[in-house]
Amino acid sequence: MQTPPTVRSGSFELVVHYVNGQYQVFEIATSDGSIATTAQDVRMSLRRFLQENWWTINTSDRTYFINPANVLNLELRPPATLLEGEGVLQAVQASDILR
Repeated sequence: MQTPPTVRSGSFELVVHYVNGQYQVFEIATSDGSIATTAQDVRMSLRRFLQENWWTINTSDRTYFINPANVLNLELRPPATLLEGEGVLQAVQASDILR
């Protein structure tokens, strides 16, 4: 039986770009370092989160409620190479002409 891929301890930056030109950056810890999370768990969590009518993000000092209708796009840094399957393009070169 094959072992599922895991996400190493560390963090991602989630950059939320709003339609009004503003953006927010959130740092998301992938684990506390004691137990690795499977790639499948991360994929499912992200898909469930993005399907919500309102996104809820808890930080150490406040809770953000974000209406996805006001979001132009999201960036995840470093790249989430663990995302794969239907609806995911791999090995794409981005162009910065839109900046």
